[in-house]
Amino acid sequence: MRSFQHIILDDWYTSQLILDVRRHYATASRGERLDLPAAPQFRCYIEWIEAKWLDAAEKFWRNYLDGFAETTPLIGVKRSQNDLVSQVEDMVLDLPDDVYDRAKALVQRNRLTLNTFVQGALALTLGRAAGVDEVVFGVTVSGRPTDLDGAEATLGLFINSLPLRVRIDPRKRVVDWLRDILSDNLDIRQYEFDRRNIRARRASEHRAL
Repeated sequence: MRSFQHIILDDWYTSQLILDVRRHYATASRGERLDLPAAPQFRCYIEWIEAKWLDAAEKFWRNYLDGFAETTPLIGVKRSQNDLVSQVEDMVLDLPDDVYDRAKALVQRNRLTLNTFVQGALALTLGRAAGVDEVVFGVTVSGRPTDLDGAEATLGLFINSLPLRVRIDPRKRVVDWLRDILSDNLDIRQYEFDRRNIRARRASEHRAL
């Protein structure tokens, strides 16, 4: 039985944390002491963001979302009288084996991913339900930069949800349209960090003063 708050760590690190606990327990049961190297510090990640990315990220997101001002309606949402979302129902879709096999073959043949295929299907569903030709919905990312040493082994909150903007153009071939979605996924991942981490650190520094 375990529980934790996301403000402390995200699910990425839990496997590493459990392995560390097991190593310490096994070592202690033998009457020995386990000396592990110091773990990478979360502040290194914050410093990396501040030094390289804040201005570039703000410019990117302003350009990426420019001209999009309306919230994309969700399917399966029950609203209260004051029009605030009160409940979001889970929607589960089981694909027949032959449909899944064809989708898998399609993405493999065109160097795409099943995730991109699902995002395209979601975009079409949302757009058709709302009667719009452009939608924005959240995609979850690990938030751990590949070019920061020790990011994979750092305890802390990295996970984030990014807005993915999808334009629905019936004139495009499906494969080309899916490639655009995949390309946008790669672009937004360059700025996947959560600015709340910056604010949290600055707030803690202010309290320390």
